[in-house]
Amino acid sequence: MMLRLLVKKNTIINLDYVNPLTETTKLELGLEARAESTANNLYKDKTYSSNFTYDRKIYSAYVTLGKQREKWSFQAGARLEQYNVEAVFKRASSANGQFTWESQSVYMGFNYRFGSGKNKASQRK
Repeated sequence: MMLRLLVKKNTIINLDYVNPLTETTKLELGLEARAESTANNLYKDKTYSSNFTYDRKIYSAYVTLGKQREKWSFQAGARLEQYNVEAVFKRASSANGQFTWESQSVYMGFNYRFGSGKNKASQRK
């Protein structure tokens, strides 16, 4: 007889805020939290059974400032991110395996555009 149980949970919470500071300037702010959990249990008999759990959490925040003026526009921003992972594998008659990882990251971005912003298509007759 073999018994298996698999459980997954995913949660995403996102909050975005946009503030037009002027007619041509816009500020954007945001927060996000993502959590994913997985549990996988397998029972075959007294000599073989296993239990695996995996938890991942990602927390992030961003800020973007955009400006338009006649034919040009730009956006500049940054995103901060905290990433946590923990995984545990347990097996009967064996040592437990465990993995933990944490990281922090900063992503910077800049976008510049010049032109009308409209796609122009040409046709030949």
